[in-house]
Amino acid sequence: MTQESPLSSPAIGTATNDLIEECKVERRSAFPPAPPKQPPFALAFSGGGFRATLSALGVLRFMADAGLLAQVRWVSSVSGGSVAHGLFAHAYEKVEQAGFTPAAVDEHVVAPLVGKISRTSLESTLVRDIWRIIGPKTRTNLLADKFDEWFFHGLHLKDLSSSCRFILNASNLTTGVRFGLERDLIGDWVMGRIETPPDFRLANAVAAFRPNGRTVNDG
Repeated sequence: MTQESPLSSPAIGTATNDLIEECKVERRSAFPPAPPKQPPFALAFSGGGFRATLSALGVLRFMADAGLLAQVRWVSSVSGGSVAHGLFAHAYEKVEQAGFTPAAVDEHVVAPLVGKISRTSLESTLVRDIWRIIGPKTRTNLLADKFDEWFFHGLHLKDLSSSCRFILNASNLTTGVRFGLERDLIGDWVMGRIETPPDFRLANAVAAFRPNGRTVNDG
């Protein structure tokens, strides 16, 4: 009789006899259009709480100061960097209409964040609203709801501009691989990717979780 490994688990990738394999169903997000002039740029925002958020806002302002923000065609982020990313994605069309000027970035991207966090503590607000997680909601749901109330106002991933590819990243705790959330697709290379649901909020992607705790399984 073969003794089962103590590490055996039904979760993908957590057992010694379980090899993670790529989903055979391949889907790719749409390629963004060419920028008004060459070369195109890609921005990557790291994690690190609000310090990372403010650092990413500084990068966006620098690109605007340098006259290069219109050439940004990809933005990728995790954790705290995703807050600045979400603010930029939310305000992209307004900033675009204003010519990607530093003043437009200040007004539509920087000011909403600085104005809110300089007056209100996110941590204190979440602690005060902790009673709201009684029932099916989690702390991450609470964070997403607060981000939506403060910054994103119900905007869905599907409604983001197609002129720039916004890629918000999280970790899939089941497979241990990167889980991407975009305008066109959400998922990862193990579980597979599906078309982004029309009601999936930008705030959910910034808070980096999947609705109702469901796992995306397309393979």
